[in-house]
Order: sequence, then C-alpha cells, then structure tokens
Amino acid sequence: MPRAESQLQDETAVPQRMRRLTYLLFGHLLLALGAIGVVLPVLPTTIFWIGAALFYAKSSPSLYRKLTSHDRLGEPIALFVDHGVMSKPSKLAALMGMCVSGLLIMFSPLSTATTFWALIALAIAGLYVISRPTTAPTQKPRN
Repeated sequence: MPRAESQLQDETAVPQRMRRLTYLLFGHLLLALGAIGVVLPVLPTTIFWIGAALFYAKSSPSLYRKLTSHDRLGEPIALFVDHGVMSKPSKLAALMGMCVSGLLIMFSPLSTATTFWALIALAIAGLYVISRPTTAPTQKPRN
C-alpha cells in the first residue's frame, strides 16, 4: 500500500511542478512586458505587473513579495490583487489611455466590424475600471 501512495504522489507532483513552472514563466513574461512599458509609452506597465503578481502568487511567494514591496508600484499592485482597488489617478490614466486608443482605432484603416468590436472591448474595459473601488475596505480615503 505505501508503494501505491508513493506512486500517486509522484503522478500528482509532475503536473503541480509543471503548473508552477508555467505560472512562473507567465509571471516572468508579464514582468518583462511591463518593464518594456516603462520605456515605451504605448505599452502599459502596471497591468502587466499586476498579471505577473497574480502568477507569482501561485508559483513563487518570494517573487510575489518582492514585486508587491516595490517602492513605487508595489502598493498599487498589492491593493489591486488583494482588494480590486484602483486609485483615482490610476483610473484616470487608464481611462485616458483607453480614450486615446479608441481615437487611434477609429482613425485607423481597420474594417468596420473590427473597429466596432475593438471599441466595444474598450468600453467594457472602461466600465470595469470605473467599477473598481478607490479604497480598500480597511483603508481610509485620502482627502
């Protein structure tokens, strides 16, 4: 019987290890995309780092802690991951970026259907951003 339990543990360990490595790989990929976004204004940074934090939370608690303790972006990332919170300046920046993207899409040579669906996706994303709370449940609002 112990041999059967050992074999079962080995069979479940491989998928868990592969899942962890996959999450780690996606975390690294999103972190790299966010880092590129620091120097390229057309690519956002924070949303990629939020995605990286989510993958790191499932694969590497130490990398998650390192990312969420970053001096400048650590707190907003942690607040979003833990409570879905976006500050007012973050919301404004996201919505302004979506408006600029929407204008670029409208004046690009895309088909009407592609333009329509891209604008619908932006509108849904905008509604999601607007729906996010601006303070965590235990956090006092800043005046």
